[in-house]
Amino acid sequence: MRNFDLWLEFEETPGLEDLTDDFANILVTLEDGRKYGINVWTFKYFNEAKKEEGELYIVPPDLFVAELTRDCIEQTISKLLDEGELEELLNPSVFNLNFLDPWWDIMETPDLGETINIELKKELHQNHKLYDIEYEVLAKRQDNDEILIELNSGELATIHLTWSGKEEQGNFPLTSYFYNHQDFWKRSMKQSIFEHQE
Repeated sequence: MRNFDLWLEFEETPGLEDLTDDFANILVTLEDGRKYGINVWTFKYFNEAKKEEGELYIVPPDLFVAELTRDCIEQTISKLLDEGELEELLNPSVFNLNFLDPWWDIMETPDLGETINIELKKELHQNHKLYDIEYEVLAKRQDNDEILIELNSGELATIHLTWSGKEEQGNFPLTSYFYNHQDFWKRSMKQSIFEHQE
């Protein structure tokens, strides 16, 4: 069993009349920093949703539980974590990439984000796969010159800037590609966090 923290919406806004017939949002935070925002319905609430949304179809929540209590949710999350990773067992969109050392979230230092953007545009040459592609700078490693960007397609890429201030040649700046946030977490960020802690 892995340790995790839970934020439960129904504890912040008390007053549920029937804990077996309602819905709520929860936030699960794992020890390694991963966060999951999960929309939870009770089994009984499903029937209420059918009445409200119609009989043809229903857009499901991320998770069904017997009741909205801390004990029930803790047992459910513990059991799921014993089976595997939440982003693989539930809707993958529940995963929220949270930047931990050695990664810095660019939103915390917008001036740095603009500086990085200017340098990246200088370094990318016409034969580079990212040349003239729209992207958003998400993060930078504090222990080297690697940055993380997100493309419009949802793919992510890490780029090792040279800080030469001019167009690079060949394979430079060195770039690695990831299918999505989960792929980046598994194949890159997780390892960099462990290395930084050593």
